[in-house]
Amino acid sequence: MNPVTTAYHFFKKVRQHYNLKEENLLTDAENEKVSQLINFFEEIISSCNLIIEIEHTLDLSEDENTSEDDDENTSESEDGLEDFRRSNKCKYSLEQMQKIVDKSKKKMSFNSLKHHYTKLKNPTEVSRIRRYIAKGATDFEKYELIKDFVWKKFQLGTSKYLPIKDEDLKRWSLQKSKEIKLENFTAVHEWIRQFKISKNISSHKITQVVSSKYETDNNKIKEEGRDFEPNGTFGATVKKTLFQPENLLVQCTNSGK
Repeated sequence: MNPVTTAYHFFKKVRQHYNLKEENLLTDAENEKVSQLINFFEEIISSCNLIIEIEHTLDLSEDENTSEDDDENTSESEDGLEDFRRSNKCKYSLEQMQKIVDKSKKKMSFNSLKHHYTKLKNPTEVSRIRRYIAKGATDFEKYELIKDFVWKKFQLGTSKYLPIKDEDLKRWSLQKSKEIKLENFTAVHEWIRQFKISKNISSHKITQVVSSKYETDNNKIKEEGRDFEPNGTFGATVKKTLFQPENLLVQCTNSGK
């Protein structure tokens, strides 16, 4: 394998992929990346087998301004009642929602309801409020218990420098939901995403390269060959035409064949 040829074609593909032209001067950060690439390239060239392992772990974000309020277009999760369970998203108190339900049962039109409760968007929202009240309005407290439980688990894991993934958050949340008997909770991706936003948790990508190499010891091969084969000699004609690679020991029987 010619490393120069390999590097040349790699460079061409990188330039095509990023559609950028090279610069003559390097920044300190770029120079460091070049050194890392050289080491990585040498590892690739000298290996007979290469495996690249990639995993994502979670840690506290350095951005302290991240919060649940950052995403105003949050999609609904689980059973469509998430915004009623989150105190910072819910537009009405439990008492007000109960009054909305009572008035809607009296066949009050949506326009009349909206006159009293101006934040109502449409009749569908009234139906969702009725569903929430019908469920006993206790899910909010249960969701908070799940969040507190998962957060404590996360803090414990990070304090012990353990790798934590999204799968761990899901496993812990399902464990707690089963314990408190919160039905229909499935720890969907949106719930995990919102939990990470609320706690300033970010993902970190870790790439690990695992390579294996063949190392040839010519002296060892020759010694093992002498132990395995009896000593013999080749004829003059055979010696002239016989191909003898450097890393192989070629011998014959005592008869010279």
